[in-house]
Amino acid sequence: MSANRQYLSLKPVGIQSKIHVYRAFAVGVLARIFRRKHFVTIGQYLKRDALVKYEGLLFKARARSDDLGFYAHTVKSYTFNWFRPSAGETVVDCGSSVGLFTMIALKNGAQVYAFEANPKTFKVLQENV
Repeated sequence: MSANRQYLSLKPVGIQSKIHVYRAFAVGVLARIFRRKHFVTIGQYLKRDALVKYEGLLFKARARSDDLGFYAHTVKSYTFNWFRPSAGETVVDCGSSVGLFTMIALKNGAQVYAFEANPKTFKVLQENV
């Protein structure tokens, strides 16, 4: 799946989130085309925090961060090839960032121990869980 389709698979929750996420997507696509050297991630164009839904899970995406990239699987996409926790398994998520893999493991019924050293990112992890 192309990165653009992966971003479009995220469903913003609420009118404010829709405005900010789709604006970031549009500006990011244009930046990727016309300012390729300066493009890092769609999330760098997200002006305000937003709520997005992916596969039934609700996540907070911080403004000017790579959170949207995590949720759209464009960041650490290789991990999705093998990360398949099952019910009853124990997952230790060290450096869990905003909790994408933590949430996937919880959704699949695994017991999860999530650790994040950055206090700001840890706060988002707590909000997501």
